[in-house]
Amino acid sequence: MSRPMVNHVEQRERRLDQLLERLGVNLSRFRRDASGATYERASWNCVRCRHPDACRDLIEGRVLMPKVAPGLCPNCEIIHAYMSVT
Repeated sequence: MSRPMVNHVEQRERRLDQLLERLGVNLSRFRRDASGATYERASWNCVRCRHPDACRDLIEGRVLMPKVAPGLCPNCEIIHAYMSVT
């Protein structure tokens, strides 16, 4: 894999972690669930995401509502499932 692609994947994985933390999702639990398959799927969704700026705006607090917009985030359903778990 070329270095630019590796950098892209690493950046998107970091952004996923930041988003999960911002939304109050237990990152350790999220990473372990389904032997890592949930995190792997979410990471891949982030790599292919067409709206990375919307995610960055939410992480950086430029968007006031800490919710994931269904039309923008390919991980919306996954993340919401973990937000509702106590």
